[in-house]
Amino acid sequence: DDPENFVENLIRTANQRGGHDNSTAVAIFVSWTFLPNWLVRSEKFRTLLETKGNDARLLFSYGQALLEEGNTKEALKPLQSCTQDDSEWMMPRILLGKAYIQVGNLSAAKTWLEAALQLAINQKHEDPEAEIRELLADL
Repeated sequence: DDPENFVENLIRTANQRGGHDNSTAVAIFVSWTFLPNWLVRSEKFRTLLETKGNDARLLFSYGQALLEEGNTKEALKPLQSCTQDDSEWMMPRILLGKAYIQVGNLSAAKTWLEAALQLAINQKHEDPEAEIRELLADL
């Protein structure tokens, strides 16, 4: 999923659909200019982790970027590592709950979301609490 492959796939799709005009060129330019920032975000964090070590904030950002890029299974390990370093950090637990829902492991999702809910209550984070309660209700 690197930017070059993304653009090649975009061009191939546009050509298959008969798009050989300026609108296709504009779409390709916009995609090349703006989308690679999020497409390769996880790679930037992976590189930082390799050079700076397993900092919990970098692990969280790496896991979050992987989730945003659709690499849910890969995101599990760095997010779980975050929870080992900080038992009071709610956000990795919420993301783990969401990730486990995406991969179909509802039991693990419930465990992580219940832990996140307790932290949200204890820390008086009302918006995350409401989101977590909604996720749990849908399980």
